[in-house]
Amino acid sequence: MTTVIAEEVLNDPVALAIAVLVDRVRTLPKEDRNDLFALVESLDSVETDEEQDAVARGIREIMRQQKGGLQPMELPGKPSEKLQSWMDYVGGRIRCFREQAGLTQQELAEKSGLRQSHISRLEKGHHSPSSLTLEKIAGALGIAVSELDPSAA
Repeated sequence: MTTVIAEEVLNDPVALAIAVLVDRVRTLPKEDRNDLFALVESLDSVETDEEQDAVARGIREIMRQQKGGLQPMELPGKPSEKLQSWMDYVGGRIRCFREQAGLTQQELAEKSGLRQSHISRLEKGHHSPSSLTLEKIAGALGIAVSELDPSAA
């Protein structure tokens, strides 16, 4: 950012917010950027305040990550044993309910508004789902979130 632009940004709160947002989005990993963009696009179909709040929570969750976009479970090394156990359990539950519903990963992805690769990572225990992601999957499967994650009850 040039000095002239920097001075303009510092004197304009909206410009400052946009500059921070652009920098933050630019540093997100591609998968997180895709998830962020999907959430923003989903605002077109939001009908209730609850849905809007859920989208906003998902956006905040993505944007609040450490600069560089890494979440703790994605850092070099393994997630804690407790976190990995939970990820494996939830991933297994997603797969079980998906198969019981007779859905492929792609079909579940389409019904939930997520990417098939994201569903795959979740089922394999390679990624920790956000509460918004669990809500979308549970909704697509016609079950309560607590069926996937008992701690959500």
